[in-house]
Amino acid sequence: MAFTIKQTTTPEWPVVKQGPKVAIPRNRVKPLESEMKRCVILPDAQIGYFRNRKGKMEPTHDEKAIALALEITRLVRPDMVVLLGDNLDLPELSKYRITPPYQQTTQATIDRATVFCAELRAAAPNAKIVWLAGNHEERLPNHILDNARAAYGLRRGNIPDTWPVLSVPFLCRMEDFGVEYKEGYPANHIWLNEQIHQAMDYLMK
Repeated sequence: MAFTIKQTTTPEWPVVKQGPKVAIPRNRVKPLESEMKRCVILPDAQIGYFRNRKGKMEPTHDEKAIALALEITRLVRPDMVVLLGDNLDLPELSKYRITPPYQQTTQATIDRATVFCAELRAAAPNAKIVWLAGNHEERLPNHILDNARAAYGLRRGNIPDTWPVLSVPFLCRMEDFGVEYKEGYPANHIWLNEQIHQAMDYLMK
């Protein structure tokens, strides 16, 4: 005897998808003519949300601080921008996953971080932008390994050299904005020049 199962309802828990496509306005800002190279280092944006008692989503990050950081970046006209990690909060994928205020907030975080990447590129159109993964970004791959190991590392068909579809750089469309993502926390690092080295392990001391 054969049975046919029909799904009459869709999952109430939405699947995380890529952030929105964002068009970056043309910026004719020219690099500063100077022998000195400029680098803007931005730590811990901690983009995230929670639901208040009325169920309305509110940011846990500081929008005014982000706006100020973007304005400073625009004024400095840096050659390089380095994001030190923990730019996403992702409590829903951590030990707070069953805490009601944080449930179903991951997509909003991905969407805001995607816009942040676009805003950063608009503020620094000529800069190399590097995002070092922090322990909060690592919550995403760790959550997949713990709960859906078969989905870890899945990529789009016939495009093997791209980021996995459930990775921070893919979800935040970093390739669209020329943002380089360095995974491998806590060993990821970047040389700002031949003398200055910036590493995530410095933040752990």
